[in-house]
Amino acid sequence: MGDTIYEVYAQVEPMYAHERGSVPLQDKLVKIAELKLKTDLVTSRWGDEKLFFRHRRVNNDHKFWPNAWLNDNEDHFFSRHDPENRYGRSTPAWPQDEEEAKDLYMDQEAAWGCPFEWLMPAGWKSSD
Repeated sequence: MGDTIYEVYAQVEPMYAHERGSVPLQDKLVKIAELKLKTDLVTSRWGDEKLFFRHRRVNNDHKFWPNAWLNDNEDHFFSRHDPENRYGRSTPAWPQDEEEAKDLYMDQEAAWGCPFEWLMPAGWKSSD
């Protein structure tokens, strides 16, 4: 109870073409939230079948962007169909057995410090 299970970061500006390879991604990230447990973690069918997080497309935010971002001559549209926009990690098959699922969750927590960190690109944290 009270454990942080997920840290949420926002990217404060695009990674410009001239910065790629020389500016670490963490320099563009700001921690905006932590998801903390109010109770002990439990598995549930509702969580497996009904819980989801909605993500907005970045082009909804274009009206708030400074002109420098819009005039960067780069396409900031994120296409989920473009293989370059994937981290190259496959989603692990999640066990249907509750004990196996708990073991996998705990293994991911021990290995990455978060059961979802394997989704992040390599080197996203300064400690990597």
